[in-house]
Amino acid sequence: MDLNADVGETTVERDRRLLPYLTSCNVCCGAHAGSAELIVATIREAVRLRVAVGAHPSYPDRPNFGRRSVALSDERLEAELLFQIATVKSLVEAFGARLRHVKPHGALYHDVRSPGPRAAALIRAVKRIAPDAAIVGQAGSALSESASREGLAFRHEAFADRRYAAADALVPRSDPRALVETDADFREQLRGLLDRQVRDLSGERHAIPVDTICLHGDSPHAVRFAQIARSMIDGRTPATAARGGAPS
Repeated sequence: MDLNADVGETTVERDRRLLPYLTSCNVCCGAHAGSAELIVATIREAVRLRVAVGAHPSYPDRPNFGRRSVALSDERLEAELLFQIATVKSLVEAFGARLRHVKPHGALYHDVRSPGPRAAALIRAVKRIAPDAAIVGQAGSALSESASREGLAFRHEAFADRRYAAADALVPRSDPRALVETDADFREQLRGLLDRQVRDLSGERHAIPVDTICLHGDSPHAVRFAQIARSMIDGRTPATAARGGAPS
């Protein structure tokens, strides 16, 4: 099972502590957080560790960390995505690797789950800049079908540090129950995801497709949770399986 995290958003030190436990990472493109120095350093370290690198584009909204929808024209959104993805892709290639995936951030991630102009803008941008890269999106979302129709790979993502309201919906961050905070709860959530199941707030379990499991790199628990996750995932992985990058 692939373990990913959003990086390039906080500090170089945080990312250097987190990356050794990951098989893939989603590098902030500078629109919601990060700096040139942080993004370059994080990509350099990820490539050195053979962690698969993806671009993590967002609405241009640093004051709200990209977690609010922004009213942009279709043309402006597509231009933003083209620029952000191309920037990270060129940096990854400069360090001798290739861009493996594109994962939207924050509000954009949720806004592209269903067919519409925003999902279409994302797909057009990926096809133009990185047609060999997979789109990473919420497990079970309609975006998977839209990507497939355009010849793009899609990877279903589930969250180990966020609670679910339903099989295809996270608990909003405005709800105090939204985040997984304790080691015990994290282990329980991850154990379910490794069996491709998620439990909602009512306690009901749902089967979901899972290709990759995400941790939020800006969480205060990120490094500890990554250590726990690495141990649990490796405990289920045959000894002959190799690490060093997520599947294409």
